[in-house]
Amino acid sequence: IVHIEAAESCDYLFQHRFQQLDQLGFDWNTPPWDVRYQELATFKELNRHCDVPVNHPGGLGIWVINQRFNVRDMPKERTTVL
Repeated sequence: IVHIEAAESCDYLFQHRFQQLDQLGFDWNTPPWDVRYQELATFKELNRHCDVPVNHPGGLGIWVINQRFNVRDMPKERTTVL
């Protein structure tokens, strides 16, 4: 019974956080990997490097950090182009 109550409590908190993010206007639609990769290619053309700032508009900097962190788990097709 304790486990069920804890699970219900976590579920409520999870739903409540989603509702708060919705109220703040959080965009749940993330661009596909290929679109982000093209944004990175454009950034590189303009800046001659791929060190995208974390606070870069549109979230490209966060995407780059995630790619670097998850490179070991990526399909080979993606690591080849990066």
